Amino acid sequence: MSDFADSLVLRPAERRTVVTLLGRYLPNIEVWAYGSRTNGNAVDASDLDLVALSDAEQEPLLDAIREAFEESDLGFRVDIMGWGALPETFRREIERNHVVLAGRRGKATGGAREYRLLGEFIPLSYGAGLRVGERVDGGGVSVFGSNGRIGWHDRTITDGPTVIVGRKGTVGAVTYSHDACWPIDTAFWYSEADAELCRFKYYLLRTLRLEEMNMDSAVPGLSRSFVHALKVPVPNAAEQRRIAKVLGALDDKIESSRRMSETLDQMVRAMFDDWFVKFAPTRAKMEGRRPHLPVELWSLFSERLVESDGGWEPENWPVVRIGDAFRLTMGQSPPGRSYNTEREGLPFLQGRSDFGARYAEPRRHCSAPLRTAAPGDTLVSVRAPIGAMNIARTRCCIGRGVAALRHASGSAAYTYYAVEQLRSILESFESTGTVFGAITKEQFESLRVLEPPSAIVRAFDRRVSPEFERIRGQREEADALASLRDRLAPELLSGELQARR
Repeated sequence: MSDFADSLVLRPAERRTVVTLLGRYLPNIEVWAYGSRTNGNAVDASDLDLVALSDAEQEPLLDAIREAFEESDLGFRVDIMGWGALPETFRREIERNHVVLAGRRGKATGGAREYRLLGEFIPLSYGAGLRVGERVDGGGVSVFGSNGRIGWHDRTITDGPTVIVGRKGTVGAVTYSHDACWPIDTAFWYSEADAELCRFKYYLLRTLRLEEMNMDSAVPGLSRSFVHALKVPVPNAAEQRRIAKVLGALDDKIESSRRMSETLDQMVRAMFDDWFVKFAPTRAKMEGRRPHLPVELWSLFSERLVESDGGWEPENWPVVRIGDAFRLTMGQSPPGRSYNTEREGLPFLQGRSDFGARYAEPRRHCSAPLRTAAPGDTLVSVRAPIGAMNIARTRCCIGRGVAALRHASGSAAYTYYAVEQLRSILESFESTGTVFGAITKEQFESLRVLEPPSAIVRAFDRRVSPEFERIRGQREEADALASLRDRLAPELLSGELQARR
């Protein structure tokens, strides 16, 4: 036999497709290849013969991956069997000549791992729907849907720390609640009183890529029987606690960084709101109140508000077109052949799916960019869904679903909070397209905005730029810690890396 899949006759793209599907549908199950593609007798159209070292209980997983192989773009047939379904003589023949294609793991260093059916170790329950008209904004109990907390209630249906798994909607998303809660009927849940052991199960579920296990063709959904049939590595209770503490400490630091960035954002946002939305300095002048800003800055603000079509606005602050106050770059999708995951060229943003919580998180690169955004530009989704906003971390390629903006002053902070004021107007274009909502360059440029004196915008930028940069630093720290956590989790859970006592 061969210990490696390098002797298997598959093109690189074909191997990636096969391995990706095996990882998605048969995580933690070793899969062997045998037959003509391992013995040198293959041609391009030869079948790929696979055997999964699975149990009878995992037959639903094999059914699912067979269907996935049939629907893939592979140019040949893939036959996959379970080990238990093969005659003993056939097993001996395969054992003599096969290659390990997926699921093989190194020697465990973190203690022995017992493989158990997930349904035995983490039996998932269905969430309960709220009654029609029942309020979800009262009380101190969290209500969870498939994509996280969605409200509050005064009653619980779990008894303690809870893991919530998206069943419909945001399929496979895994959320953790430190307290008893109410998961609704778009989610599964698991709860136990021991917080450390419950948190270990949360991290275990996160490594299984459940979000890729959609079992419904029309409506996205996660099958509980499918998930329960997965085999997962289970260390002893002491090791579970150690793993939960290591990964939990990282999560605590991530949460601290995110809270700090949110606090800084609230500070900057409050100043923007005070100067450019509430016009507080001008109102204070009109009411004869003492200056609450340095004299040289105070003198820059208008002495009075005047009535206009948009309400009351500072005198001498004109209403202008977006196209006159901002540099607007509408994205243009580059040739499909230039897309890649090998990091060649610039990070590529196609649309809302490449947006993160605040900063863009591109999944692909582009080697032939046509339109680009500069670091710090405000990014706006201009095709359904319209109005979502992000900030460019670096120079990046933008496709037709994204626009990039920068105020004439060059201030990244002012741009971001000023464009945010337009979100409700942008979202109104959601229903203007014939099929999908969209906003054109002409429509975007024609939107009206209030244009403060450039000296005030520059003063705002000087005061908030340090905090605006600290927000980016805190977000990047949280992202780096999250990446570390996600790299460590599979190694700790498999036993390849030992959690220190």
